[in-house]
Amino acid sequence: MKHCIRAAAAIALTTLGLSSCDHSPTMPRLDQLTFDVVSGDAQTSIVGTQLAPLVVKVTSGGNPVAQQILNFRVLSGGGSVYGGTELTDNDGIAQELWTLGTIAIQPQQVEVRAVESSTGAEKVFATFSATALPDKAAKIVAEAGDQQTAIAGTPVAILPTRCTCCATCTAAIRD
Repeated sequence: MKHCIRAAAAIALTTLGLSSCDHSPTMPRLDQLTFDVVSGDAQTSIVGTQLAPLVVKVTSGGNPVAQQILNFRVLSGGGSVYGGTELTDNDGIAQELWTLGTIAIQPQQVEVRAVESSTGAEKVFATFSATALPDKAAKIVAEAGDQQTAIAGTPVAILPTRCTCCATCTAAIRD
């Protein structure tokens, strides 16, 4: 009899313990999150170089949100991000590395976004921008109008043009 009472008590405690786990804490919905750019926006560097890390902080009700999945995606400029998907740490911080594209005249942008797992809702948190400066010229080539002669102060028959390309450039700048 004693064993039956102990067994029944053990079953009752186990059932009670398991039922208390039925309502585990859940992640906040994306619309409940606040996003702050900590650092990394508005950087300037030479084309094709890696910038200082992009750092973001995710909070809900002023409290850091840990384990929030964030996706970093290059929007323009042809650059790249190192990982692409990052998790926030216990302080709500996530970091990503960004390498600028190789054409200085293109806008350089990375977007930070997430998808809510329960609803599939999309959320764009922020966009980082950077300015890509041209690298030093690897070569300058006369494309047209070279070797002409004319009287001083008069136009030449063919307007001179040049092609400038830097060491990391995939497209020349013509003027």
